[in-house]
Amino acid sequence: MKEFPPLTMLNIHENLLESLLELQAYADVQAVLAKYDDISLPKSAAICYTAALLKTRTVSDKFSPETASKRGLSTAEINAVEAIHRAVEFNPHVPKYLLEMKSLILPPEYILKRGDSEAIAYAFSHLQHWKQIEGALNLLQCTWEGTFHHVSVYPKRELPLFIHFTAGFCSSTAMIAILTHQFPEIMGIFVKAVSMISRTCLSSGRYLL
Repeated sequence: MKEFPPLTMLNIHENLLESLLELQAYADVQAVLAKYDDISLPKSAAICYTAALLKTRTVSDKFSPETASKRGLSTAEINAVEAIHRAVEFNPHVPKYLLEMKSLILPPEYILKRGDSEAIAYAFSHLQHWKQIEGALNLLQCTWEGTFHHVSVYPKRELPLFIHFTAGFCSSTAMIAILTHQFPEIMGIFVKAVSMISRTCLSSGRYLL
């Protein structure tokens, strides 16, 4: 399997990653990732989270949120955190299954990339590998909760002021048009009254100046 060209259509490389992780052959896992974790190839949760797991493995056994907050993150810790960021950006559903906040079930027959079904399939096969590495799930939880827990599901964005103004103006214009169509006489009186008040205000302003 190592010697054959990329067979991404059959996900052969993902099966190989799983087998090597089971053997804890991390150097071989890294070699496979170097071959398949390429920008020109389709990504998957298996590739992204395995890459994060390998980076996490180098620091997770000694990682402490309290210590890191005091002294800052080391270069290796930054690399691990960034790898987790990339993985969660690819599929934000995975951490809840790895952290067992959601119950694992048998993976569905059809897997949707970057969807909940892919998260279930990945966690079902790889949760044990995260548990094998001391502190890996702790670092995943700290990174995920601190960065993604509240923003991964459709984050709300503040709209610019001019969008609110435009929406209000359009709504007011539409309402005036409807009222004019339904009550032309009343709206005619209203328009005359507004015009008179406007002229009075302008005249008062000129007088004051």
